[in-house]
Amino acid sequence: MFREWQQQPYQVAPMSNESHQCATCGTHYEGNYCHLLTVIPIKQLSGYGYLSTLFRFLLAMLLFAVVFIVTLFVVSLIGSMVYTFLFR
Repeated sequence: MFREWQQQPYQVAPMSNESHQCATCGTHYEGNYCHLLTVIPIKQLSGYGYLSTLFRFLLAMLLFAVVFIVTLFVVSLIGSMVYTFLFR
């Protein structure tokens, strides 16, 4: 079947009148393709991909950096207050 498509990729199979249930979204449809998946990109329904995993990693690193900087600021502020109190 795939080899036939490789030889003539421009030919599209005729529309089917059979009723099917989509394995991805679960809707019932008639024809060759689920109408919902032609409207909504498949990537949105398939969960997390490489880019979103990378994005979550970078977001976690950014959060770590912000927490680290805020912690350093608070520690230096407390240290300066203690220094001022002790050596006034």
